[in-house]
Amino acid sequence: MNIFKGPKGIELELKPAQSLAICFEFSALWASDQDEALLARLCSAALGVCLDHMARYPRYNPLRDKPLEYGFKMMDRLLADGWTPSLIYEGGSRALLLMSQKLPSSEEVEDTVNFTSPKEDSSTT
Repeated sequence: MNIFKGPKGIELELKPAQSLAICFEFSALWASDQDEALLARLCSAALGVCLDHMARYPRYNPLRDKPLEYGFKMMDRLLADGWTPSLIYEGGSRALLLMSQKLPSSEEVEDTVNFTSPKEDSSTT
């Protein structure tokens, strides 16, 4: 469980998105060069995704929303709910880290490929 203290000390559980594609998209944006305003949007969007289980904030729909546009909507809601900019950066960074940790490593992908690839029959010559 990843608990984060939000505004007014309220404990919130951050859960990464179930979709690896969403985790990858957000992680790729996080790894790119962002100015502070775009990073604030990305952190806000990551909080929205990782707090989705609470059904309190707008839901992220990857087929309709772009992460930074969704982040702007989320930032507006978070600020209205008493989140300070520092809480948004701190919580959003933790949410982005959770999403990036959910992605498989190169070794995990290689192990999966080796596990699922058909083995050659060594008895044939």
